[in-house]
Amino acid sequence: MAKRHIAPLMIALMPAIIGAVFFLCSRRNKAADASLEPVVRTVHLANRTITAGRKEGPVPAIPEMPAKLSGRGTASFVVVARDKATRSVRERIAACGARVTGVIAPYGIVVEADAGAVRRIAAADSFLAVEGLSPEDKIEMPLKSVLKEAEADIPVTVVPLHKDDSPVVEDYLAKKGCEMIRTVKSSRGSVRAKVSADIVEELSERGDVRWIERFAQPKLLTDVAVLPGLLNVTPIRETYGLAGAGQRITISDSGLDTGDPDSVMADFSGRVCMIETMSDCLGYDKFGHGTHVAGILAGSGAMSGGWFKGVAYESELNVFQCADSLGNIWIPEPDDLLDVNWRFPSYIHSGSWGGGTFSGYSSWSAEFDGCLWVNTDVLAVFAVGNDSYENKILEPAGAKNVLAVGATENNRPYEDATAANPSKVASFSSKGPMKDGRIKPDVCAPGSYVVSARSTRASGTAKGLYPGFDRYMYDSGTSMAAPFVSGCAALVRQWLVERRLGRRPTSALVKAILTGGAYDMSGDSGAACGGAAPNSWQGWGRVDLGQSLYPTNASVMLVDRIAFSDGSAYTVKVTITNSAPLAVQLVWTDYPGTEGAERSIVNDLDLVVSNGTTAAVWYGNGVDGGDRINTVESVRIPARTMSPGEYFVTVKGTSVIYDSTEGGAAALYVRGAFSEEVHDSWKADMRTEFKVKSYMLLSSNKGYRWKYSET
Repeated sequence: MAKRHIAPLMIALMPAIIGAVFFLCSRRNKAADASLEPVVRTVHLANRTITAGRKEGPVPAIPEMPAKLSGRGTASFVVVARDKATRSVRERIAACGARVTGVIAPYGIVVEADAGAVRRIAAADSFLAVEGLSPEDKIEMPLKSVLKEAEADIPVTVVPLHKDDSPVVEDYLAKKGCEMIRTVKSSRGSVRAKVSADIVEELSERGDVRWIERFAQPKLLTDVAVLPGLLNVTPIRETYGLAGAGQRITISDSGLDTGDPDSVMADFSGRVCMIETMSDCLGYDKFGHGTHVAGILAGSGAMSGGWFKGVAYESELNVFQCADSLGNIWIPEPDDLLDVNWRFPSYIHSGSWGGGTFSGYSSWSAEFDGCLWVNTDVLAVFAVGNDSYENKILEPAGAKNVLAVGATENNRPYEDATAANPSKVASFSSKGPMKDGRIKPDVCAPGSYVVSARSTRASGTAKGLYPGFDRYMYDSGTSMAAPFVSGCAALVRQWLVERRLGRRPTSALVKAILTGGAYDMSGDSGAACGGAAPNSWQGWGRVDLGQSLYPTNASVMLVDRIAFSDGSAYTVKVTITNSAPLAVQLVWTDYPGTEGAERSIVNDLDLVVSNGTTAAVWYGNGVDGGDRINTVESVRIPARTMSPGEYFVTVKGTSVIYDSTEGGAAALYVRGAFSEEVHDSWKADMRTEFKVKSYMLLSSNKGYRWKYSET
């Protein structure tokens, strides 16, 4: 008898149950909500700004659901939060039944939601507004301009609302007769095709489509003896024995020589761990580009009697062969390129190719940033491109967490006039800034008339054979600059590992060392580098390993895995002993940005240096009050303004949406004339919240001391 009454009882109680759930979602703490102050928040999309403010009163307007929903009955919406979109706020979104798909820092949250979730979000005191993403919001702004003048189908990337929607979107495009593009794979299920303006409009109205942008086919970026002396590599190798031993580097390119680890040319013999050939691609290097790049990076010079050695000639290689018979490049998804779970793990990836949209932040950039946010010990190094002009940085070099490399001239004035001054940014090298104002490239390295290995399966000779050596040839491009820097990164990792600074230092630390020690070319005679570093021509300068690792009359301090959260502060106190220059570099790995946002930055950290007085405060990148767009920040204090005494280096969590317990990494590089007594401190409330290992390494002319602390 009792069982027969259960169903009617549940039906009777259902309104109360639903009301209780609704109450929990919309009222996290009634007493706290009663004291909420009126606020106004703004969320900046690329094409418009959403402004919202509310205390108590009427529930904000509930947006209509689009006519075309995903198969789950959902669509994309932008939520304006009262507080920053930190974990607790995102958890309230989930409690309302929505899925977070992106953040527009600090107050915007992009969500996938059905009608019920939208109503619950609109009624919650934690949120000031919820608006549907309009068709206009979903189309990249430069694509809109192209569509107005297009006379033929345009190649685009379509990002589905969810990866599971990818087959549905692809089927729709196929039925419309669109030509599919399959040369680039996506971790997020993005679909690439050639479409008409009408199709773009139809796609933007679909609930299962999140974003549409232009697509440009990736290309190899070719327009010394490897000249390691220009990067101060030679003394580092000869004096300190750094040649890449114990390091493994991954290359994605046209291939490596014969494509067989057992039969590759002698310059790589015995050091090729894996060669993976992409579908529809050649199993050898027909074009010679990949072999040339590999030679700069890791060639032993065996076929030249050791004359043409690469930067990290004792390192091992993993190779993705990505070129088909026509020279098209087929790129694996970033999750595969940057995966450390292969049989032969690699923590440096070198890419001498690029594509996508010029200087924009696209879905591809977000994919790379997402992978590197999770794999914090993997460094991705990419060439910026050979398009000469400003605002022409290619992807994925434009991603926040990628180390982007531009090219300088070489020191070969007799070969070519464009290879005469290594303190000039090469005329062909793409320049920034990014459209959101970020500085790219990060660093530069020689890229004109570089001599390196020539594939035994290639018939071409690029810019010519090196006299007397038919297995070595000249070539130019940012393609040549990127492996220089990747090789230097391998030497830095070897240096860190051998000096016990952890088996797997973060990419943020390696990037901080390379950018922090880079040589500002603006002081050289005849330099053409965009002015004093940092800038959008030379970045932080030309890589200089000697200055990074073994500076003259100075010490180096490193701090890795700095914990950060919203409002956090980490301070290092150093005692300056004389008036030598002080250089401080902060680098952090950021959470991926959201397509269609005005800015790509999510976590905003700030670097502040002071001597303990309010009169002497230096902010990162020289921006008063703090840089709001870059994830690399530097302070350079020249000797003429330095005086002995205590200096405080602080990393502030100015606006942190995803804290360091959720991913990412932050690191400091400090170079100057300071004593070996260094003190670091956390705010008291940070000690219990974070259990993150912090490392320090002090180097001086007297040798090395290192300090490990558990914080």
